[in-house]
Amino acid sequence: MKVLSLFLLFAMAGTVLTSCVGQLKPWKPMAFQFNSGTRALLRNGVAYAPRSAPAPVLTSYGGQVKARKPVAFQFNFGTTAYLRGGVAYAPRSAPSAVKRAIEAGNRLQNKPYKYGGGHSVLHDTGYDCSGAVSYVLREAGVLKGQMPSRGFFNYGKRGEGDWITIYVRKSHVFMTVAGLRLDTGWGGGRTGPRWKPMPRPGKGHVMRHPPGY
Repeated sequence: MKVLSLFLLFAMAGTVLTSCVGQLKPWKPMAFQFNSGTRALLRNGVAYAPRSAPAPVLTSYGGQVKARKPVAFQFNFGTTAYLRGGVAYAPRSAPSAVKRAIEAGNRLQNKPYKYGGGHSVLHDTGYDCSGAVSYVLREAGVLKGQMPSRGFFNYGKRGEGDWITIYVRKSHVFMTVAGLRLDTGWGGGRTGPRWKPMPRPGKGHVMRHPPGY
């Protein structure tokens, strides 16, 4: 009688017991239904996680290289960018991709901070941190599409790059290009994407870089 009652209870809930003890089998067909903020978005075969999804745990990605020192810009002729009047100039010896990244960063200098900017619309009126980093990498030719900040935990290769370094933590991402930081925060509060030569703490971030740069 007790077994029959359990069977009826599971049947009413839309599930049935399988031959494996304690296992449940779906009664109805599985169907995807998009709900903003709670379901993935599928566009052109690429899935995008909702912003509310939990960020990856660092320990689940073996071998991450953590930033230990402040991120500070120090001009060195021929190897770092030069900043004048808010405009960055790439060194002559920089690879073409790095020069394109500098040019892309310059185009963002008058853009305001916009939550979600640079994601649903790639060429947007404003950008958030990950939208700005995605834009620069995409224009440099080292990224396709865009990524939320947590996506950069798996971007490229681990550690500091020779020309481009991505600094990522749970809810923020910024980058350096030829030693010059592009950031939407720290130094003047929350701004749109700006070149920021003043130092900021690196602790709490892990470093990634595009292969070859």
